[in-house]
Amino acid sequence: MRFALLPVIANGDDLARWLRISTGELAWFLDRCNNLARRDSCATQHYRWTFIPKRRGGLRLIEAPKARLLRLQRQVLDRILAVVPVCDVVFGFVRGRSCVTHARQHVGAEWLVTMDMDNWFARIDAARVHAQFRWLGYSPEVADALTKLCTTRAPRSVVAQAAAAERIWLRTPHLAQGAPTSPALANLIASRFDRRLQAYAAKENLRYSRYADDLTFSPLPGANAPPPDRVIDAVTRIARSERFAINERKTSVRRQSDSMRVCGSIVNERLNAPRAEYDALRAAAHRYCQGDTGIDLHALRGRLAWLGQRHPRRAALLARKLASGK
Repeated sequence: MRFALLPVIANGDDLARWLRISTGELAWFLDRCNNLARRDSCATQHYRWTFIPKRRGGLRLIEAPKARLLRLQRQVLDRILAVVPVCDVVFGFVRGRSCVTHARQHVGAEWLVTMDMDNWFARIDAARVHAQFRWLGYSPEVADALTKLCTTRAPRSVVAQAAAAERIWLRTPHLAQGAPTSPALANLIASRFDRRLQAYAAKENLRYSRYADDLTFSPLPGANAPPPDRVIDAVTRIARSERFAINERKTSVRRQSDSMRVCGSIVNERLNAPRAEYDALRAAAHRYCQGDTGIDLHALRGRLAWLGQRHPRRAALLARKLASGK
């Protein structure tokens, strides 16, 4: 399929010109002779691999492209991937949508089912990325080059540090958690998955939305919807048939008697921020006004803006406190 706004790139030479690099540089980035793939040293690769602690324990691998590759990936994102529309149930990494608009879909629901995808980026391999670029209308040569620009494989030393369940995905070319192109490619590759879940939700009187690897389902008001356990079973089967997997440890069911949260926002009766988050922000604002030089004003204002999307009145009160310095 060819989208009218996509750049016309006929072959590898065209791609190098479009990226404003030489054909030799392009070959180096694509590692056509497998020189980089054979080396175990991270220093010679186009990525930096860093493990950071997860909030619930364990380590998360961040695969961050180095500066030169990052520039190329951003061009692919801005001029190719961002041009292609995504399903209207997708709220992550889509212009004009956010985790707040994602959460807003489920305000006032009787119950929520939230599910996380397992190894979301790492499970999307180079073959699926290549198929996506082919679907966009690019030749096998160009699709192969774009795929290699947007995927990576971790060196053996990095794979050895990862959790055992993740190693099989990391040692083969996959979407990198840290590349700017990965969220957009994942959204496009998951389009059939989203359409199937959207059709299932419509059939069963449910609302469905996805933010990155977070799936959320809730019943339509007053409708006869299946119980949460049946929803979980059905979604798990659909995910498996689409070569995705659900992280069962992060699947949760919450009801109106609980604090129902979607991507950090409370949605029981209206969109709101957790009280603990507001209290921590108010304490930070107070310390700043008392002269605490360890408080970053820019970061504080960013947290205020995030609060303001869910509770404008409280955010306005704290903003006035900052402005007055009292």
